Amino acid sequence: MKSRNIWEHPENEPFIRKGVIGDWKNHLSAEQADGLDRALMEHGKDGGILKLWNKYAEFL
Repeated sequence: MKSRNIWEHPENEPFIRKGVIGDWKNHLSAEQADGLDRALMEHGKDGGILKLWNKYAEFL
């Protein structure tokens, strides 16, 4: 099977990805995960995402 860049796909094909809980650990480095956490905390603080995040954090 030929590997290809996960961010590139032909224009005529829909982007479909099998969602697996926790699969981000296979695709993001620790540094990228930390950056995503910081961005979510900063940009989501006014929209209530922190409440939702904190509510379900124990399941992560």
